[in-house]
Amino acid sequence: MTVKLTRPVTVDVIEFELPHFSKKGNAYYCVINPMEAIHVGYYPTIDAPFINVMRSPENIEEAFNWDAENLSREEFIEVYNKAVSSLTTKFLSI
Repeated sequence: MTVKLTRPVTVDVIEFELPHFSKKGNAYYCVINPMEAIHVGYYPTIDAPFINVMRSPENIEEAFNWDAENLSREEFIEVYNKAVSSLTTKFLSI
């Protein structure tokens, strides 16, 4: 039997200033502290946003994934406001 095992080659330890803003795909993150982050899922083509407050270090680490892009505060707030606006419109139409 042949099994392919993937092992990490290196582990990088990097310091980040908080708050930290990043994006991975359609997931946008604002890490407030090591135990709290705001996660905005924004999908404009299907108009299905969500906003989640994460309080688990394992989930918060997603914001620092190797393929996550850094964002500015303004870029995060723009997406956050679009998500809030879309959710408010949906709520008011019920």
